[in-house]
Parts: sequence; C-alpha cells; structure tokens
Amino acid sequence: MINTNILGMGLLFSEGAEHKRQKRILMGLFSVPNLKKIFPVFREEAEGFTRWLDEGMGEDGRRVVDGELMIQTRYFSMVSAVSC
Repeated sequence: MINTNILGMGLLFSEGAEHKRQKRILMGLFSVPNLKKIFPVFREEAEGFTRWLDEGMGEDGRRVVDGELMIQTRYFSMVSAVSC
C-alpha cells in the first residue's frame, strides 16, 4: 500500500490486530485522569505561546514565524512537562 510506504504504519493506516494494539496503547493516554493531568500544561503552553506572539509583533501587527521550529519547541516543552 502506497500510503504506508509514505506515511508509515501508524494508527490511521494500520489494520486488524496491529490497529487494535496501537489503539489500546493510545487509549490510556487519553483517559480522563490523564487528560486532567495534562490539561494545565497545554493551557500554560498555549498562553505562553500567545504571549510570545504578542511580544514579537511589529508595529504593523505582523510577525514572521518559523513555524516548524515553533511547533517543535512547544511540543518538546509540553512533552517534557507532562512526563515529569
């Protein structure tokens, strides 16, 4: 299948037993207790990101952002905060 050659065998493109196995692993991550634990981290990161954008705005209300670097930085910050 061409999709799996390009995108891999993640949850979206796996089938049968492999799909069930991956889904079971992810279900625990999105349980209510875990979501309650990580929600404050996501909220704090979102507020920090908003402040960062506001502080860097030019006089014309625009800002050039390296989207890939920004996403990586925020992602790793959230993961490290949640995994502690």
